[in-house]
Amino acid sequence: MPFVKHCNVSALGVEDKTIFILDGINNEGFSGGPVIVKTGSDQKIVAVVSGYVTEPAEVIFSSSANRPPKETTEPGSRPKGTVSVNSGFIVAYGINYATEAIKKNPIGPLRQSN
Repeated sequence: MPFVKHCNVSALGVEDKTIFILDGINNEGFSGGPVIVKTGSDQKIVAVVSGYVTEPAEVIFSSSANRPPKETTEPGSRPKGTVSVNSGFIVAYGINYATEAIKKNPIGPLRQSN
């Protein structure tokens, strides 16, 4: 059974390809899922979920004795004493980008258009 989630479009980037930034919680395994917009009784697939943005959150320790010392980390890595949590932003690519990728690398037999 598929999971259905609700979110809002927070940003829309339109350059080489359309990128949607959606305000909603995503889960691992949802990549490749459709982003559907419903207007009245019509539904349209507008994008494909690519992933979600994470951010560091400080770990809460039970005592200061258990707290690791604050240290600097390599650029691009998360600070010591933190974990990556879901930021609530989902990244999705416009459906045109997905259909172009499928046409370039089709899987299975080619179908004749009617």
